[in-house]
Amino acid sequence: AYAVHLLTEARASGAAQVPADAFKAAIRRLKILLSSSLSPQDTPGYGLGYELSVRAYIAYVLTLNGEPPLGWMQFLKDQSNTLNTSARIFLAGAYALAEGKPDSLRKLGTEPYQGDEYGFSHESAARNEALRLLMWASVDPFAEETSLLAKRLMEAGNKGAFKNTQENALAVLAL
Repeated sequence: AYAVHLLTEARASGAAQVPADAFKAAIRRLKILLSSSLSPQDTPGYGLGYELSVRAYIAYVLTLNGEPPLGWMQFLKDQSNTLNTSARIFLAGAYALAEGKPDSLRKLGTEPYQGDEYGFSHESAARNEALRLLMWASVDPFAEETSLLAKRLMEAGNKGAFKNTQENALAVLAL
């Protein structure tokens, strides 16, 4: 999902020419991954949380490409008590894009995330702040929340809060 997400962003900005056939194949692959059975036993040490997080990311990327998987989005919403923070952000972003309004993002609030987990999804406060800003920038770039999140993310970057490539890459992408 990460690669297709970045290709989507690069195509949208005009920064990259991606052959249409290759891009369609990548989208098809995401749909296949999304429709595959949940098998936490196939991801030892990660489990169901990992499986749901990946599917939330795929749902966001497909929605970003105009193909919201509404059935899967509802399934993920029904599993909200088992979603990690980044999965909740991706799902809120998918709903906001699909609905064309930021209501689902507003439910996430704007309070700073705390704590770093650095587990299977490289979950961290800085990464999640960048993801939340990325969702807002995609849905309503001029919203008050977007400005607040951008300011806070820039301040975090100035303080050296980004500790790995995912945090750096997502912060740059969001800003």
